[in-house]
Amino acid sequence: MLAGSTGQNSGVSSMTVSVASVPVHVHWSVLLVVLILVPQIELRPAIGWTAGFLLAVVLHELGHALLAKRFGASQVQISLMMFGGVTTFIPTGIGHGKRFLISAAGSAIGIAVGGPLYWAERFGSLSIPPGDLQNIARGFVLSAFFWGVFNWLPMLPLDGGHMLVHALALKINPGTAHTIARAVSIVSAAGAVFAAQVYFPDSSFLTIFVVIIAAQGIFSPNPYRIPPPRERLEHPPRNDDPLSGIGGTMSDR
Repeated sequence: MLAGSTGQNSGVSSMTVSVASVPVHVHWSVLLVVLILVPQIELRPAIGWTAGFLLAVVLHELGHALLAKRFGASQVQISLMMFGGVTTFIPTGIGHGKRFLISAAGSAIGIAVGGPLYWAERFGSLSIPPGDLQNIARGFVLSAFFWGVFNWLPMLPLDGGHMLVHALALKINPGTAHTIARAVSIVSAAGAVFAAQVYFPDSSFLTIFVVIIAAQGIFSPNPYRIPPPRERLEHPPRNDDPLSGIGGTMSDR
């Protein structure tokens, strides 16, 4: 059930709705997805594909949010923006094992729902008549399935990067785990860029997209680094924990 209102999210105008008792802040930049698709397809199909994409992102982020709430996280909320979303919460008392599962949950639900639908349509057992519903359905299925797979790449700030951090943090210092994950992210990003060039040579957008996401994770500060006392006093650490396929820093207390 949805209940909408107009509000402010992080100082930027947004619309806020509630999905499964989780606040979802929708940033105006989601409309830019339509503008990117319009040169490739007509306006009406572009709107349908964007609607399907946003539904898939909400499903993905709900996978994170609902499991985080089940594990006892507080202040769980979702923000939707251009090319994706982010789930934030305060992980009080939640260990790295459970946080690994939270990181994995978004893609897991997307693949579980989108995967069978994708293969059913691909092999002809699912037929959707042409029109607005088909555009929404295809936008949803492709985004849920392929976005889920892409998000499991071991590359910060993707879910796979966070999964790597939490898996390593079960055995070693979290700060060291994050540093290792950042190095792995560079290799993963290079592989993703190479794959984009080989399999989608006519689409420079994919390459730019991967580079922007990788840069967010690689150049973001290590959230597990313990600052000197003076710096800690002047810049208190954030206590939210973003999980997303689009970026953000991850912090812990």
